[in-house]
Amino acid sequence: MLQSRELGTIRAALQFWQEEICPHGPEVARPYLDEEGLLPLAAKEVERLRAQFQPTSVRYALIVEDGEELASLRLFHDAESARQAGGTAGATVLLPTSG
Repeated sequence: MLQSRELGTIRAALQFWQEEICPHGPEVARPYLDEEGLLPLAAKEVERLRAQFQPTSVRYALIVEDGEELASLRLFHDAESARQAGGTAGATVLLPTSG
């Protein structure tokens, strides 16, 4: 499960990418992409992705130990609540955002 600090770091990295990489075009981004031939996201696409990592769009689910299926359909608002519900393994779920 991604923790608050990890989610904050992802949001900050995406903001940095949007503000410092996107304005200079796709060629500047290519060295940072881990797949050859991948087209980097445009600034508006990065903005939509950042929205998916906002606290209001993040939930947590319990998964069975092998990680292949959900232990229940219940989603939790924070990782601690999921742990208190008896979870030993969890997943971070990004809910769709409007727009």
